[in-house]
Amino acid sequence: MQRNPFLRSLTLINQSGISYVVVGGFAVVMHGVNRFTPDLNVVVSFEEAPLKRLFELFTSSELLPSDSTMVDQFLAPPLREKLLPEQKKRFLSFYDHQAPPFRVDFFTAHPIDFEKLYSDRDVVSVGSQELSLCSLSDLLLLKEIAHRGQDQADCDQLKVIQSLRSEGFSPEGLESAYPEFSKEHLRALSEFHALPASQKLDWLLEMLTHLGQFCVL
Repeated sequence: MQRNPFLRSLTLINQSGISYVVVGGFAVVMHGVNRFTPDLNVVVSFEEAPLKRLFELFTSSELLPSDSTMVDQFLAPPLREKLLPEQKKRFLSFYDHQAPPFRVDFFTAHPIDFEKLYSDRDVVSVGSQELSLCSLSDLLLLKEIAHRGQDQADCDQLKVIQSLRSEGFSPEGLESAYPEFSKEHLRALSEFHALPASQKLDWLLEMLTHLGQFCVL
């Protein structure tokens, strides 16, 4: 059986002991939207010891940084604080070359207040691992802040997920509330949303296996 790079990376992050929250496309999928993503976007606390442990675990497991000089910058607060404003480097990325184009992107600056993001997080169990996942409300906020085309598309579908979680919201109610989506699309969203986290993770691995070759690194 092929290893799942998403779960492998999250296991290493958990082993480091760092406080973190997964945002971005992976969080969108885990909340119930069936769209492909080849990466993990992770917001971490900037505690030096767990950060060093995290990067050591990654490199010893052959998850390698795209720019090794950025690792030292990331670990030093005065240098890290200059990465985004001066160099416009939003992420420190690590690549798993055994599973291209998979990568893990660590934010170089907190997109919103980290304490709020962490306290609001959802904890999702997958096998023996507990994953820190961005809450649906904070994910919508982050998508609205980023405001790219994909972010807007994610927001539209995450709002459907919000409605699915509301008490008493029927499939017929979805169709009337979201006429921009076809009945088939809403049914697919509803069915995917209902899957356990482990099956969503398996679906992502299948998509990475079959679609990853068409992604540009």
